[in-house]
Amino acid sequence: MIRVYHATNPTWGFTDPAWPDEYTEVAHVDLDDNNYADAFRLTNSIESYWWENKGVTPLLDSPAFREVDGMKGTRSTSVGDVIVLSSGKVMRCASVGWTEVGG
Repeated sequence: MIRVYHATNPTWGFTDPAWPDEYTEVAHVDLDDNNYADAFRLTNSIESYWWENKGVTPLLDSPAFREVDGMKGTRSTSVGDVIVLSSGKVMRCASVGWTEVGG
């Protein structure tokens, strides 16, 4: 399982928010560590809301989810957001691919 965190105040890659203080956990994705890059696709609203994707457990009680017109939702994973692999390795979404936090 991979844990997905969104930056509380996204910077879209212009600066790196402080890990973990400036992040909120938004989902768990049923992937093994070798397929961690798929977490980006699974937590982006492409054909439907990402929190409805198979293999994704949204954390609807997370403060990142807000209710608008009677429906809870949040933004898609983007540059600067973070995932934590089951091994504990922390990866930040980059403009292209992922970079290890602290690595």
